Amino acid sequence: MDYLFQEGVPEGFLTDFERSIFLSYKHRQLQSSEGWCSFAILNTAEKKIVAEVHFHIETAEARSPFQSPFGSFVFSQHVSSEVLNEFVNFTERKLMEKGVKTILLKNPPEAYNQKDIERLQNILLSSGYKMEVEELSAIVSVGNQSFDSILHRSHKKKLRKCYEGDLSFQFLSMEYLEEIYSLLEVIRKEKKYSLSMSLQALKKVTKEFPNHFLLSAVKDDHKIVAANISIRVNSKVLYNFYHDHLQAYDSVSPVVLLNEGLYHYCQREGIALLDLGTSTLEGKINVPLLEFKVRLGAKPSRKLTFTKNLL
Repeated sequence: MDYLFQEGVPEGFLTDFERSIFLSYKHRQLQSSEGWCSFAILNTAEKKIVAEVHFHIETAEARSPFQSPFGSFVFSQHVSSEVLNEFVNFTERKLMEKGVKTILLKNPPEAYNQKDIERLQNILLSSGYKMEVEELSAIVSVGNQSFDSILHRSHKKKLRKCYEGDLSFQFLSMEYLEEIYSLLEVIRKEKKYSLSMSLQALKKVTKEFPNHFLLSAVKDDHKIVAANISIRVNSKVLYNFYHDHLQAYDSVSPVVLLNEGLYHYCQREGIALLDLGTSTLEGKINVPLLEFKVRLGAKPSRKLTFTKNLL
């Protein structure tokens, strides 16, 4: 099959893969309105894009992504490793022509597409990239089994406490975004953490992608005691972007009930993976946080960042 490598992503071509929200043009423009450089492999006969990558270039460094959780190369499962390797080399040559000296690629968690992401990572390593950062995401595989059945016994007790205390889970409209954000901000400040995204930036992205964001909460009567902001990354992944509960409810741990609600939502919507995010503190794995997520039924999945010096 003949492929065309080119700079830029053409209009009017379908993709032979599913493009996540983070790789869409609109989302990239929200991260930065300038500095982008994209490359694609085209199947011109079928008018399909079979691979692409989007870099943000600043001070001789090309990053993919710029501010999103992940970027890097995305491609059809039908693209051979040989073609993909040629594409990686093609992008390097083009970036060098633009004065780029360093490339950074942040891959999605391997569980998103284990076979193809591992294939890409092997190609990057053989092409001289170095694994710069290894994070661990916690991914819940959503099946027909009940949420209770995947929980550790300690979390089963916490879930029972939530129900015994008459706590309730519910989804909220986007009108509650500022309230939910403010609550999460207060909770994080109590724990001496901060939210990675400003309210203003979050308002912009939710306005642009209203169908990709979900707000949910756990209430004690009418009081919100736990809150969540989730992102529909693509058809098979729901990303639990922010979630936390009030410290006064630590003994009950209402985030367990919160995640049960999200798990049931994934079951109804046919979403295969519930991504609980990475567990990192000051560049190191936050073991207690990771263990908490594993007890929610999640399995650790590597999320790797690669770099290459082009000099």
